[in-house]
Amino acid sequence: MRRLNKTLSYIALLCGILAALSCISISLVFYGMFCSVAGMLLSIIVIFQRTKYFDGTKWNHPSVIAMFLSSFPVIYLATIIFLFKDRV
Repeated sequence: MRRLNKTLSYIALLCGILAALSCISISLVFYGMFCSVAGMLLSIIVIFQRTKYFDGTKWNHPSVIAMFLSSFPVIYLATIIFLFKDRV
């Protein structure tokens, strides 16, 4: 189980990095949202599995970093919507 959690953590981190990099161009944000959802789900699964077996999850664990990075496209889109809502 520990090996599976480690693998899922690094897959979630990869999805988080791809989601954060998608904010470079507005045309990539659509794909970044898919990576964001995948990264969030995998991070949540890993963190829940770790708490199930009473393993502590520190702030620098790959799944926590992946969750942070996966939130970038959501914040990016919310910022764009609020900045340009009166210009249309």
